[in-house]
Amino acid sequence: MKNNSSFCQKCGTAIEKSQKFCGNCGKPLPSVTEKTLRLTRPSLKEKFLAVAISIGFAVYLVNYYSSDSTLPAVKADSSSASNKKNPSIAPIPVERAIKVSADDYFLDYLANEIAADDKYKGKLVNIHGAVTLISKDAMGNPFIVLDTGGGNGVPIYDFPVEKARKLSIGSSVNVICRGNGMTLSIPTIKCK
Repeated sequence: MKNNSSFCQKCGTAIEKSQKFCGNCGKPLPSVTEKTLRLTRPSLKEKFLAVAISIGFAVYLVNYYSSDSTLPAVKADSSSASNKKNPSIAPIPVERAIKVSADDYFLDYLANEIAADDKYKGKLVNIHGAVTLISKDAMGNPFIVLDTGGGNGVPIYDFPVEKARKLSIGSSVNVICRGNGMTLSIPTIKCK
């Protein structure tokens, strides 16, 4: 048997669901649609999180399908036939990371995406800033977002999970990864 009664929020008296007012204190009772709206309306925080995760997932997918994997160059010495069987690995030059704040990285891309790509894309970047989000994308890969002020941020994808576990919102970090260009109007960094 179904229970068709609930309780008044003001005085606690049992009331029938069909009543519009409490019989004891006279308080108007919310309609079913008002209750439903209150239960299903997402908070601002839930909306922001949903948008951030959606953007993060979209950026990740675009980056995943557009990134080139680079391997160390293998150079065969053509001076002798025996070296063709045992290629030597060409020396890899030491690359210095470009040191930049998350705010400057973001502003460089807003000012001129082409120049910023020339400066950062595919290069080691030592970016520093305050963490505003620690999350996982839809594929379960961790990412963080560094604050740039004004509600914007620089997402850092494929962030090492063991390091992400130790972070908290507001943590100040230095991360050395590769500049990943601008995806969906957001400058990004990728750690893989």
